[in-house]
Amino acid sequence: MKRGVGVRRAVVAVATAGLLAGCGGGPEGVTTKVLSRADLADATLGEDAEGFQFTEPKDPRVVSGRPACGNVGSVFVNRTRPEPEAQLTTAGADDRMPRESHFGLLRLVVQAHTYVGAKKTMRTFRKDLADCVPYDSQRGQRMKAVRDEVADGLGDEALGYRLVAGRTELKREQSTVVAVVRAGSVVMVAFGESVDAEAKSVRDVRESLERVMRAQIDRLPRAE
Repeated sequence: MKRGVGVRRAVVAVATAGLLAGCGGGPEGVTTKVLSRADLADATLGEDAEGFQFTEPKDPRVVSGRPACGNVGSVFVNRTRPEPEAQLTTAGADDRMPRESHFGLLRLVVQAHTYVGAKKTMRTFRKDLADCVPYDSQRGQRMKAVRDEVADGLGDEALGYRLVAGRTELKREQSTVVAVVRAGSVVMVAFGESVDAEAKSVRDVRESLERVMRAQIDRLPRAE
C-alpha cells in the first residue's frame, strides 16, 4: 500500500468515527431518545442536588390561555410549542447566588421531546423572541423581551432573554431572567426574578441559572 493512500484512509476512518460518535447524543453523550416521565423524575434536580436547595420534581400546573409572545411568555404558563412528550418542574435556590440580587425561587422546567421536536422547540423560541413586541401584562405593567448572551458550551444550543416589567406607581422596573437550553432530546427552561433591572442583578441571576443548567445536564441520561 502506498503511504499517501494509507494516510488518507486513516483520516477518513477517524472522521467517520467522529461523525458516528456525534450522532449518539448531545453534550457529553446526552441521549437523543424520547425520555419517559419516569426517566425525567430520576434525572430532574431535586432535594439531593448538591449546592442547591430544590423541591422534589412534580407535574407542572399548566395554565390555560395563550401566552404573550408564544414560547417567550410560556415561562408563566408552563406551555411551549410543540408540546413535550412529558415535563416536570422544580423550584428552589442556588446556594451561591447573592441574596440581594433576586427574590423568590428559581424555577426549572425539564421537558422530554423527540429529537426533532426538541430542535423545533428551540427554533420556535428564537422566532417568538425575534417577533415579540412590547405588551401589557394582566397586572398592568408594560412588558418587553430583551435577548441576552449566554455562556459558551451550554448544552447543544442555548438561548437567553429577560422579560422586563416597566415601572409603575407601586413597583420599580424588574426583570424575569430566562435561560433555555437543549441537550440531546431534552429542553430545559430555567428562570428567576431579579430585584431590579440593573445589570449586576440580572447578571447574578443569569449566572445562577447557568449553574442550574449545568447541574441539570450532568444528570441527564447518556446515549447508549
